[in-house]
Amino acid sequence: MTELVPPELVAAELRTERLLLRRWRPEDASPLHDALAPSVAHLKPWIPWTVAEPAPVPQLEARLARFAEAIAERRAWQWGIFAADTGALLGGISLHPRDAHTRVPFDAADRVEIGYWLRVDATGQGYATEAVRAVLAVARALPHVSHVEIRCDARNAPSAAIPRRLGFRHARTLDQLMVWEHPA
Repeated sequence: MTELVPPELVAAELRTERLLLRRWRPEDASPLHDALAPSVAHLKPWIPWTVAEPAPVPQLEARLARFAEAIAERRAWQWGIFAADTGALLGGISLHPRDAHTRVPFDAADRVEIGYWLRVDATGQGYATEAVRAVLAVARALPHVSHVEIRCDARNAPSAAIPRRLGFRHARTLDQLMVWEHPA
């Protein structure tokens, strides 16, 4: 099911063989807390602490509300990654408009960045690759986007393997941050 609702430009839900990627909802705060709590040591070296650290459920509800605001303002699109068969929360994936230097509102962007994370017990099963492939298809359909980027820490070999698998090319490394590009 692909529902396009202006001004979002992107689907509220994406389905793959094993996954449901859908926009975060306030009721996802408790499962998000439960996914982050055992995954802090796994995530903290690689993603911003504001994402990796579990917060009290009311703070996570507020965070998820900010995600909805970002969609409405066309600054970012974020989905939870759920197992299609069980509905279990596996992680999150996002699409951020960028220019050559930073994240910008979509109307000022010439590229987009895909970010992703998985809970510690969901790694090594191909879920991140499957989710990124689905979001890459969305990104490539966006107007005025010349290419798609994935940025990951050079020391994070499992994360860097994903853009390689999906045909991205290593464009540059900036202070341990690898930038991978894919034509839109």
